[in-house]
Amino acid sequence: MQENPEFHYECGVNKFILALIGVWPESNQKFIKKHRTLVDAIVLLITLWVPRAAAFVLLWGEIDALAQAGATNVPITLSVVKMLILYQRKNDFAKILDGMKEDWKKPMANEEYEVVMNMARLGRRITILSTFLTTNVILLGAIVQLFYNIETTIVENPDPRLTLNLFWVVYLPYDTSKISNFVITWVVHFYTSIISAVVYGSFDGFIVVLVFHLCGQLDLLKIWALKIADKTDLKSFKSKLKIIVKRHEQLNDVADILEDSCNFVFLPQLMSCVLTFCFQGFSIATKMFTGKLNPLQITFTIFHTTVMVLHLFFCCWAGELLSSKSENLGYAVYQSKWYNLPPIRARLLIMIIQKSSKPFLLTAGKYMPLTYNLFLALCENAFVLKNFSGYPQAQHVQSILIDRDLENRVYWFICKKHPRCSLAEILRQNKLRKLASKSTLP
Repeated sequence: MQENPEFHYECGVNKFILALIGVWPESNQKFIKKHRTLVDAIVLLITLWVPRAAAFVLLWGEIDALAQAGATNVPITLSVVKMLILYQRKNDFAKILDGMKEDWKKPMANEEYEVVMNMARLGRRITILSTFLTTNVILLGAIVQLFYNIETTIVENPDPRLTLNLFWVVYLPYDTSKISNFVITWVVHFYTSIISAVVYGSFDGFIVVLVFHLCGQLDLLKIWALKIADKTDLKSFKSKLKIIVKRHEQLNDVADILEDSCNFVFLPQLMSCVLTFCFQGFSIATKMFTGKLNPLQITFTIFHTTVMVLHLFFCCWAGELLSSKSENLGYAVYQSKWYNLPPIRARLLIMIIQKSSKPFLLTAGKYMPLTYNLFLALCENAFVLKNFSGYPQAQHVQSILIDRDLENRVYWFICKKHPRCSLAEILRQNKLRKLASKSTLP
């Protein structure tokens, strides 16, 4: 199927990146191209994730090293999950893309074209920004790992079974001191790291483009709904009503496919953002307290965490927009000239209003919808947890607990039995009298 310029403009960046690593969904692919995504996911899992998970076990007791390993291994896990979703739901995504191509081929008025094109531009800009940020994370991460391997420097008592001379601290069942083993393993780790980072960012950008296109089509429905009562003859009314209802059902099916495909990955992505925020915050706080903070480390840590949070924001933005656009259809029907219609025809519009009262949603594990409120709540809780993670540093406990509201929040993570108990009393209960006596908290 030949691509038109508008579709290429909307999805061209996504197609280039995803096709480059073999995960672009297309129908009627050849065997090798069809299963390349699965092969890459297995290679990533076996060569990088499993050795990293084994090293995580061997690092037990090294709190700083565990925090750093957790901050990098969680996104790798999500990348594997995203690759498996792209592989498993390849036909569904290909069906959506074919529908997008058909949408751009339909004739549209100038007003309708501008509405859809605005959403396409927005999705394209987010994809370009996501790609730019992901590429810079890869480059900066490679520089940091080559010239200042963060994990290697923070392991105080390394287990002899750990391999410390590679791109990552891993456990391998063979000797990497041999030059041939070292080069092959290092190249494989570098390749899988790039695949992991690209998939993590490009998957979110791809979903955002699909959702924004869906929002553009919902805006078209809104325009049609506003004009549904402009002509009061029965034939024109029934024709417009039929088109709107049928098109809304088609868009509802697309929204269901996106929800079923992505809800499984959005929940762990929410959790991973909180964990990464806490891990990285703990790592930076520890280095600051000990005076061993490296400029490369803090630059990479802040940039990496910011990119993860931005990707989550893009997903929440898409979910919020999808929900609001789908609800606007009912308002558009109400704002039309329905009062010019005979009562029996005006009542038919109620089914559109009723149908649009249940908005399209993107959810995290079918548990919570992706919205602005969810993103703000997540950032707030992550900030509280990050501050709580640095609490054991006695000399800084007072500065961390300056905000009284923050003190109460941290308290709830410790004890829920005595809501009026202060943190100083809790410290005494935990036999930290020396620390409590130095604090000025009441």
